[in-house]
Amino acid sequence: MQKSEEKQGDGGIQGDGESRSGGPDLRSVFSVGLLTLLSRVLGLVREATRAFFLGTGMAADVFQLAFQIPNMLRSMVAEGAVSSAVVPVLTRYVHGSDRKALESVREKYLFAWFILVVTATLGGIVFAGYLLSVVLSSTRVSEPGKFALTVELTRIMFWYLCFVGLAASLQGILHAHGRFRGAAFSPVLFNLAFIATGWLVAPYFPGDEVYVFSGAVVVGGTLQFVLLATLVWRMGVRPRIRWPFANSGVREICKLLIPVVFGAGIYQLNMFISTLLAWRFDNDGYVSALGYSSRLMEVVLGVFVFALNTVSLTTLSRLAAAGDERGFSSTLGIVLRLSLFITVPSAVGLYLLRQPIVSMLFQSGQFDEASLRLTTNVFQYHILGLCFVGLARVLVSAFYSMKNIRLPVLAGAANLLVCVPLAWWLSGGPMGYMGIALAASVAAVVQVVLLMAMLAPRLKYFEFGILLRSILSCLVSSALMGVAVWQVSGWLELESGGYGKPALVGLVFAVILAAAALYFLLSRILGMEEGAMLLKGMRRKRS
Repeated sequence: MQKSEEKQGDGGIQGDGESRSGGPDLRSVFSVGLLTLLSRVLGLVREATRAFFLGTGMAADVFQLAFQIPNMLRSMVAEGAVSSAVVPVLTRYVHGSDRKALESVREKYLFAWFILVVTATLGGIVFAGYLLSVVLSSTRVSEPGKFALTVELTRIMFWYLCFVGLAASLQGILHAHGRFRGAAFSPVLFNLAFIATGWLVAPYFPGDEVYVFSGAVVVGGTLQFVLLATLVWRMGVRPRIRWPFANSGVREICKLLIPVVFGAGIYQLNMFISTLLAWRFDNDGYVSALGYSSRLMEVVLGVFVFALNTVSLTTLSRLAAAGDERGFSSTLGIVLRLSLFITVPSAVGLYLLRQPIVSMLFQSGQFDEASLRLTTNVFQYHILGLCFVGLARVLVSAFYSMKNIRLPVLAGAANLLVCVPLAWWLSGGPMGYMGIALAASVAAVVQVVLLMAMLAPRLKYFEFGILLRSILSCLVSSALMGVAVWQVSGWLELESGGYGKPALVGLVFAVILAAAALYFLLSRILGMEEGAMLLKGMRRKRS
């Protein structure tokens, strides 16, 4: 009975994120995508809540930095690393015939991960002051008041690292079994906890809102852990207090995990250094403006690209393990094309509507006209790298599914080596803090070029001609859609600021929906298959 349940999962017919016809199961993608959409929408509400109470002042900057430190470590040793290292290994055991071996590797892996996460959390709490004094000594955050507040908030939010790190280990198990929905829903709980705390508790603590939101972060991480622990427990998975590293599967995960953590660390270190560069400027607000802009980027990437990546990693891992080169190349091609199909028009639309979108989402309370200007200015340069960040995530997942960790790590290192010096140079000139976002976009382009160059020789069945035609069709359709959006937004004067919040929300969403419909129509006229794939997946999901 347990075996049949594990095969079915909750992600689709086969429970492993693949369709019968090959490629990623778009029903699973839409399931994860819809839940991720809910999470991202609530994430925007969460950021709007923070913006209302904190704006882009000193407290907002300190909170952004303090939260980024444990969140950086979470990304290094949690979600991204775990999914990339665990799924390729566990997928082989899930599809094997030795159930005892599967149970053993799951149980011992959980115990090993518990030791790692708890050690990292306690170490961070104890040594937070010392580490921050070293890292932040050359920035404006070294001012006594800011530094003390940063240390205090960092120590509080390190408990978030503990719970969300444990949750990420459970997420890796669920993904390997083709169970995506619970893991996709868990961030919803985090956002709901943050939003509820903001509006129900923060008003009673004027001047101390940053402490309230820090506590909300911990509560949200705890709820994520409780949900995923419940789902894994219902699967019959139990952690065992046994020496875990004698297990061959656990050792294999560790061998993959170390370079994956290093690779994820490069990206997170990149973001952290960019934040520190923003502290060079005399004006408060640059750090939080970069944070709000990054959040908007993650909405688009998270809703579809994250869902596509989550499901396709399981499928690509199975195909790589089976030695199916033709199926692997075909699936990867479909994933790349679908990623471009979504991100290219999204980038065009976001760039043209950047000011009304930022105003619609954040402008209220402490988030004033100055905050709007700061966030919009940096957002326009982040948008330029949207497509390439999405492609980079897909390509990195392809390497991980083949258990090739070295090459994506090298590409990530190249990203860092390009981004940091370029950000330092650009931000020191007339561009100011906006140069930090532009540098990140340029570095993403470099990373994608390197990843494709390294991956191409390993894909003898990959149809580059189809991918190129898809890119050209995306560009043409997006350009025509962009002209229409530019004309309509100018006619409606969406950037004038003369609309109230309800009217602005209605108009922006109407323009977005009309633009999406026009883009789908143009793509069909140009004979693009991606739109038909998505519609077919939606029909299957409804049925």
